[in-house]
Amino acid sequence: MKKILVVLLTFLSISAFSQGFLHRNGQNIEDGKGHILFLEV
Repeated sequence: MKKILVVLLTFLSISAFSQGFLHRNGQNIEDGKGHILFLEV
């Protein structure tokens, strides 16, 4: 159970970071697309 929580927290933090990184680079990405791109990689 703990491992699942750690994986979820890590995934959330990475997805949030990737979204912030994409926005910081000035790319025109709508809110939520960062998560979709992250999942498709």
